[in-house]
Amino acid sequence: MRHKLYAILAGIVCFGVLLSCEIPQSISLKGSPGIYTNLGSPFGKNNTLTDILNNDGIVDQVGDQGAIYTYTGESGSSERYDGVKTYLVSFPLLGPDNMPSLLSGLAPTYTGSVPEGGTLSIPINISDLALNEITKFLGGVDFKEVPAYLYINGVGGTVYLNSEISGIGSVLLPNTTIGTGVEFTNAGIDPADPANWMSQVISPSVPSFDVKDAFNAEEKVSLTGSIEIDSITANRPIRADLVILLPLQFTAPPGTAELIDGESLFKLNLDVLPEEDEDLFGRTADGGDDLFSLLKSVKIDIKSVDNNVIDNLFLVIKKNGGDKALSLNDDANNDPVEFSAEELDIKNGPFNPIRLYMSSATDLIVKPTTGDAKFDFEIAVSAQTNLNIKQKF
Repeated sequence: MRHKLYAILAGIVCFGVLLSCEIPQSISLKGSPGIYTNLGSPFGKNNTLTDILNNDGIVDQVGDQGAIYTYTGESGSSERYDGVKTYLVSFPLLGPDNMPSLLSGLAPTYTGSVPEGGTLSIPINISDLALNEITKFLGGVDFKEVPAYLYINGVGGTVYLNSEISGIGSVLLPNTTIGTGVEFTNAGIDPADPANWMSQVISPSVPSFDVKDAFNAEEKVSLTGSIEIDSITANRPIRADLVILLPLQFTAPPGTAELIDGESLFKLNLDVLPEEDEDLFGRTADGGDDLFSLLKSVKIDIKSVDNNVIDNLFLVIKKNGGDKALSLNDDANNDPVEFSAEELDIKNGPFNPIRLYMSSATDLIVKPTTGDAKFDFEIAVSAQTNLNIKQKF
């Protein structure tokens, strides 16, 4: 910016030389010019926020251990998360592609105890689930709920399941008896779009539990345990599947709410905004005589909110006498926030009042979209400065 001003000064000097054939010893410029700058989108052109929340992003965090579908459920289902982007993740534990030889050779009509007596132990080992990457990326939020279901069909016995985080286990299912059994099949897949699961898949007769605590942990998670089979049911396919529903609905961690501008909010540690100790105009305490050294006033405004994917985010503008919370919902209508010369004085520290928050009173919701997911907005700054520059030659 300063180089541009000096170029202007040089032009004035040259003009003076043409008129008077004398070179002045110094030139002074004074005034109060207005400056408008668009800081652009905090997320940049490559919007990683929408990337991590799509099917491919979920695959990256689950790996190739399970099958992943966009889940809609049947209308009226208790597990239909209307208005919330939801995924279904299925992990096959026992089936045609993973069947012990002791069971694979049985006639369909066989019933009774496990051949050769005793029990048959089927290990469960689903390792290194990284769903904490979602909560970390979103700035420290928590999954509201992550319901899990264990479908076991054609066999009787018990199942034990726990979660392991950094070697520390937590019991999810403590030696739970296997009931009559319900088979998990691929009948729910939408033939027109194999990535979608349209049918209701949840049955109240299967063991169910919530794995949100495991997925809200800050480390990768492994699900381990075993199915102890002691009997076979005739004419029923032998299958075992762990099914997890993943609604992208998040809450703020307990005890973290701040009351800002009448809103109960939680600050997100989302690494998309300038560092808080960096001045928005690049000034330093010894800023000298550049254009931004004597700011008179600044207005910050939110422009071009294009958001069809995520609700209940706020851009908070820190301000003496009362912070302002600007909604980033697609239908938001925010007023600009103005700062005085005193608030802008670099001697009081760097001027960088922009923070990203979510509502603590309502959930942070990722919405299902029929087309491309979009979440973007631009931050515009208009400033008035006291121009007082003297250049010696």
